[in-house]
Amino acid sequence: MRSLVDNRWFALTDLLLVIMSAAAWVLVPRLGIWFTLIAFLPWILRFLAGHFPFQRTPFDWPIAIFLTTAWISYWAAYDKSAAGTKFLLIVSAILLYYALSAQPKQNLGTLSFLSFCFASTIAIYFFLTYDFGGSGSNAIVWWMMHKPKADWPALNHGNTSGLLLISSIFALHWLWGLRKKAVGAVSILLRFSFWEAGLFP
Repeated sequence: MRSLVDNRWFALTDLLLVIMSAAAWVLVPRLGIWFTLIAFLPWILRFLAGHFPFQRTPFDWPIAIFLTTAWISYWAAYDKSAAGTKFLLIVSAILLYYALSAQPKQNLGTLSFLSFCFASTIAIYFFLTYDFGGSGSNAIVWWMMHKPKADWPALNHGNTSGLLLISSIFALHWLWGLRKKAVGAVSILLRFSFWEAGLFP
């Protein structure tokens, strides 16, 4: 059991389950509770393996206080259905935080690259579906006249900006790695060029 929960793929599976839970609450709320329960499965497996159910962090107590106040808000809410959905979305966000904190270092490059792909997909989808009719910018007018036809549901600009901000932050790790590799490659090419020109012994 310990070899299972200590595996890098177990951590990635944990993160995938949490993402599915959050997506279910947004897209199909009636299925959200089931996906959230499934997202707690890695916690149970860690406990059975003799580990603490989640990765301890310096923010555990503030998160516990925040979760308690969110529960009180749900308890006092007039519309229990809407409040319950929002509360469980908060639970999914907390699960996401702990799933990310539990990722081993060897997963960071993969996750950062996937975040870059996700951000790129969201940005492309937004520009293909959003109606920019209220903008007087020449570039926007040109885009509205020439963009490909896509009869897909448009994304809310507020949700889109939030998703892009979060995913772009995670993508910085992969982009920074590319930058260092590019600088290293350019340095090697320059050294080789100088050596060929006889500037280096």
